[in-house]
Formats: sequence, structure tokens, C-alpha cells
Amino acid sequence: MAQPSGVHESGGTPICWRPAHKPSYAYLLGLYLGDGWLSVKPRGGVVLRVSLDLRYEAIIEDCCAAMVLAMPQCRPGFVGYRAAQAVQVQACNKLWLHAFPQHGPGRKHERRSRSRTGSRRSSTGIPTSSSAA
Repeated sequence: MAQPSGVHESGGTPICWRPAHKPSYAYLLGLYLGDGWLSVKPRGGVVLRVSLDLRYEAIIEDCCAAMVLAMPQCRPGFVGYRAAQAVQVQACNKLWLHAFPQHGPGRKHERRSRSRTGSRRSSTGIPTSSSAA
């Protein structure tokens, strides 16, 4: 299984991130767009958080697995909210900002993706090499 590439070039060239496992990333993108968000910490750390119902253990397990399969270097953790019957699945990695370019203020469905100029996105949100529409 290929590791996601993080190309850090000098001169401000954007990072070219690719998921290690595309189906897991597609699943994770759906969770993110539904009940997920990114938290950017003051020192630059980025946390992907997904809020899930405690009654659906299989979805919680699938979310953790998708995080690890899409970005193998992350280690998911949990924060439980028993009164709300909810759990937050979360994992830290600075590359989440590149995995979810929809991040920003306001409602996710009203934002534009911050993809590189000239790149086109497939139905999973993964940039393709073709710039044709």
C-alpha cells in the first residue's frame, strides 16, 4: 500500500497529497462533509474530528479504520459525550488540510475547494492529473 505523498518544496510550492487508500478516503470525505471538521491548533497542528452516534459502533470502527488507511501515520483517538450519546473520533496530522481543501469558515456546502489551479477533482474529491473538464 502506497504512503500518501507530501512533497515539501521550497518557494511555496503546494503539497501534493494523495490518500494511501482511495476508497477509505472517499468514505472519510463523506463523514467529514456530514459531521466532521478540522481544528487548526495555534502551533500549526491539525485535528480531523468526526462526531458520531454511540449506538453505531460499526460506523465508529469504520471511521477509525478509514483514517488509518487513508493516512497511515495517524492514530485515531476518542472523546466521548455520554449525555449526548455521541463520540468524537479524532486524529492529528498537518496533511488533513490538504486532504480536505473544503476547510474554512462558514458552511461546508457553500465553500469552494481550494484545489490547485488547473487541477480537476474526481467524484471523490481527489485531484486528477487532467486539467480538461
